[in-house]
Amino acid sequence: MTAARVMIVGDTFSATVALEQLLTRLGHTVCGSCTAGPQAIEQAADLRPDLLLINLGGNTNAIEVAAQSRSRFRIPAIYLMDTTDEGLLRRAETTNPLGLLLRPVPELQLDMNIRTALLMSKTERENRKREIELNRVVAAVREESELIDAIFDNLGDGVVAANMKGQFIVFTPVSKAIAGIGRTDSRLEQWSEIYGVFHPDRKTIFPSQELPLARAIRGESVNDVELFIRNPARPQGVDVSVSSRPLLDESGTNHGGVVVVRDITNVKATEAQLKKKLSRLQDQTVKFKTIVNCISEGVLAADENGDITLQNPPVRQFVNMDAADTNLADWSSQYTLYYPDKITPIPKEELPLSRAIRGESVDDMEIFVRTEKFPRGVYLSVSGGPLRQSSGPAKGGVVVFKDITRRMRAKQALLDAYSEGKLQILDTILHNIGNAINTVAIGIGSVNEELVGNVPLRRFSYLAKAIEAHDVDFFSYLKDDPQGQTVIPFILALERDFAVQNQALTETTDRVHKTVSQIVNIIQTERSAKDISRIYRTVNLEKGINHALNLLRDSLKRRGIHPVVDCRNAPKMIWIQEIRLHQMIVNFVRNSIEAIDELASSKPMPDPRIEIRAYTDGAFLVLDVIDNGIGIDQKHRPRIFSAGFTTKRSGTGLGLHSIANFVIASGGRIQSLSAGVDKGTIMRVKLRLTSVTRTDIGASSKTGMGTTNDELQ
Repeated sequence: MTAARVMIVGDTFSATVALEQLLTRLGHTVCGSCTAGPQAIEQAADLRPDLLLINLGGNTNAIEVAAQSRSRFRIPAIYLMDTTDEGLLRRAETTNPLGLLLRPVPELQLDMNIRTALLMSKTERENRKREIELNRVVAAVREESELIDAIFDNLGDGVVAANMKGQFIVFTPVSKAIAGIGRTDSRLEQWSEIYGVFHPDRKTIFPSQELPLARAIRGESVNDVELFIRNPARPQGVDVSVSSRPLLDESGTNHGGVVVVRDITNVKATEAQLKKKLSRLQDQTVKFKTIVNCISEGVLAADENGDITLQNPPVRQFVNMDAADTNLADWSSQYTLYYPDKITPIPKEELPLSRAIRGESVDDMEIFVRTEKFPRGVYLSVSGGPLRQSSGPAKGGVVVFKDITRRMRAKQALLDAYSEGKLQILDTILHNIGNAINTVAIGIGSVNEELVGNVPLRRFSYLAKAIEAHDVDFFSYLKDDPQGQTVIPFILALERDFAVQNQALTETTDRVHKTVSQIVNIIQTERSAKDISRIYRTVNLEKGINHALNLLRDSLKRRGIHPVVDCRNAPKMIWIQEIRLHQMIVNFVRNSIEAIDELASSKPMPDPRIEIRAYTDGAFLVLDVIDNGIGIDQKHRPRIFSAGFTTKRSGTGLGLHSIANFVIASGGRIQSLSAGVDKGTIMRVKLRLTSVTRTDIGASSKTGMGTTNDELQ
């Protein structure tokens, strides 16, 4: 027996009490009762009974209670009526009651109606749940379908699917845009004819049965089949790449096929252009390599890891090297490079190519190389710089070097003559070789002018910068850019300029060399049998300085100058050309004496001073010669070490130049420090410790005075 929770809505108290008793006898529960009105709706909302039993009478408010309870809370109602008024019945029926009974109602009939109403209410609730679930499923399917459609519509590739009968079930807008024709009702064997499908040769019709979609319907999978589509809607045609798969369910049953169609027209056009550009690039690369190989200077390039990437024939011609396909570390270990003094190895990190890879620029660095092919060695002038992409970090480096052996040997012959003092002390020899020396000076001056104003090298630098600026698009720059189209003619013209310059320099240095040979022959009788100026020996540094000062003892004494020598922070013993050390100290001190004399001629000098300090500074042995003389005019400082430059009436301009060459040749540096006229001078020489010390010679590591930017390197 099914019991119900019933709420009574009555019109009279007595009728309500009678119904409560009747329902109780029938086994149902009366959960509440009230008269028709708003309070009845509120009570129904709170109690949520299974059923409303309404004594309708003539009270139309009871119909409103039933309607509200039905629509808002899904509570069904049974009406008990005293009349068969047609109008009242129609109004009651609008609330969809589960029963209409005339009073008095037999107990059994009321009980059966209540039970029937409960079953109908239960069925109605279950149907409602199923309806809600069905609506949810329908909404989810619709949403998923819309999502799939949106995905297909926004795919860059077209998608087409067909069932086993060859009927299209998916034909996305992108597919229609590619083919020019959308979904049709054509048979499978007509597809190629209707859509205009050809082989990639664009002439041979592609068999419909072999189309990727037809093969997928047969259960095959294909990848990246290239086709050409041309039809009235696509008169120019379009290249496509098609991949297909069969439509298999979880059991493996095939229900059709699907293809993905990609428009590759632009890709094919780009590939064709790339092939043409690659062909042109290969031709230009051959031309570029030919040009580089024809340049008379050696060209060597490496990437940021030090791997050699470019080497032209003069590299081997000059120094018998084969650096290609090696790393800079291996290459520098096989070939020892020296500073121009020919004994001081250049550290790996100071090699021009290493510096270029680090992003530095190198201008006319002089190095010396000795190989089996050239046992006497060769001198090279090296310039280079980093290889960059736009303004980013260096991606490697390149150096260009040329053989300056003849020039250096002619220069050394002249300096040797001066260093031996023969050009200053032998009047008779000067009388005989005056004209020859004048020829040498003119020749060296011509060489110097040519090198200082090196127009071809400057033009080569401009070319290198232009090429660097177009590192990424170099070959298109050569072909398409008006300025780039002048590069190859420019390089050919530059090669001719270098050849002309090289010929002029060769002729000049040849004349200088012959003149120096003549000088050597003239003074041969005055030279000792042994060339002591080039002999290295272990020298006590402080004693060597004092020995040089002793040569000027009379000059110092007459002026009341008492030189101070401080070598406490320097190595006690050094390995050096002793005559060079003496010549350097004598030259500096003589200049200091003359500077003090010049200042003393204009005002009294009660305390003339000359001080020589020696100390170590990092990798260098530093020698400072300090005086309180006339100082150096700032406008003269850039030329102070130039050959032939002097501010003295009787000066030759070779003294400081000779010292500078000796210092720089050993990898050292030289600088002149002066605050200006009347401010005194410091002449500072920095010699690499590796060139003046040996393992058996101790050296202090205490650091001395600082440096400035006024250095010749």
